[in-house]
Amino acid sequence: LRFMPELMVLIKGMAMAMRSVASTLCLLLIIIYVFAIFFTELLSEAPVGKGCFENVPQAMNCLLLDGVFADQAQFITSLLAEH
Repeated sequence: LRFMPELMVLIKGMAMAMRSVASTLCLLLIIIYVFAIFFTELLSEAPVGKGCFENVPQAMNCLLLDGVFADQAQFITSLLAEH
């Protein structure tokens, strides 16, 4: 690697980018978890929450698919149903 300093620059840049992407994903998961708890407490008994906010893992799945991956929610659900 001493003979290719450009490669080391690329590897260090990718490592720094992976660090920021990982911290962003952790922050997103924490926010989804907090809102899943909040909505489960509020809507678990209400007819509005049936099918989406009955328990925390189901609420996290619903918030992730419908909130973050809104355009691909049907595709992701069909992929998960096959596996």
